[in-house]
Amino acid sequence: MKFIFKLLALFFIVLSAVNNLSAQEEDWGTWIDVAANKKFKSATFSLDGEFYTQKDNRKIERTSIGLDGKFPVNSFMTLDAGYLLMNYNMTGYQEIRNRFFSTVSVRWRLSDFVFSHRERIQLTRKPDPEINVKNDLYWRNRFRMEYKKEGWKVIPSVTIESFYSFGKQGTKSFDEFRYSLACGYGLTTNQHIKLYGLWSDTVHKNFYVVGLEYEISI
Repeated sequence: MKFIFKLLALFFIVLSAVNNLSAQEEDWGTWIDVAANKKFKSATFSLDGEFYTQKDNRKIERTSIGLDGKFPVNSFMTLDAGYLLMNYNMTGYQEIRNRFFSTVSVRWRLSDFVFSHRERIQLTRKPDPEINVKNDLYWRNRFRMEYKKEGWKVIPSVTIESFYSFGKQGTKSFDEFRYSLACGYGLTTNQHIKLYGLWSDTVHKNFYVVGLEYEISI
């Protein structure tokens, strides 16, 4: 575990050095994701939960709960579809959003390296006082590289993800990029955790995250 924290500390030092060259607004928070997975035949269904903070970790940004299902097409391709009910903590009120997503993922191995690429279409419906409901439609493109050495209990990984806003109410541009460094660890045969540091580079803000993911298969 000390190795994990050292890697995350180094990651944030590098991000801090890069950010000194930028005049964007800065913020940071904590993201916690939990998932309970149940395998049914060849498919896997999950109950997911999210807890995210912002404003230098002093404000809860959102809490969410959702369902998703993963369906393998073959040995390297997987289809995924799901829904999230999201409760955003706005200034003075709570805003309920509904998110739907559909994903295609491919995964391949080269020696001790495991590569994965994910293409996701994401629709978020949220209240808007002028048009009743606003639809945010995004194309999310994620590439990840993991290092799985035989005998290692820790699995380090690096990830880059882009967000392209499109649809009738979209900006027709890439408005966010995420870069992260993570370390996964198997607690037991059916429980897994991942600690990560993430830098979200948006149009107007640099947002830094210390994150934790926990999964259990039941």
